[in-house]
Amino acid sequence: MASLRARPGPSGRRVWQVRIKKRGYPELAKTFDLKTEAAAWAKQIESEMDRGIFMSRAEAESTSLAELLGRYQREITVQKRGAAMERSHLRMIG
Repeated sequence: MASLRARPGPSGRRVWQVRIKKRGYPELAKTFDLKTEAAAWAKQIESEMDRGIFMSRAEAESTSLAELLGRYQREITVQKRGAAMERSHLRMIG
């Protein structure tokens, strides 16, 4: 079940926090600037849970681009023939 609540955000403006608690799934919480965005997110997540297709996005949301590029370089680039050139490109990006 999702619950929405208004909270004071940065610089005193109001933000909306959504908390979803459902048996068999981890508790989720996310904050939005608009109530409509918060309600839409809650509806989407609860729908995925009801259909049994929910996958936690916590790791993906907390991973930075630099971490992702480093992992790609360690795991994928080393297997390519053009690894040296690709490493150079990845250094320029990240």
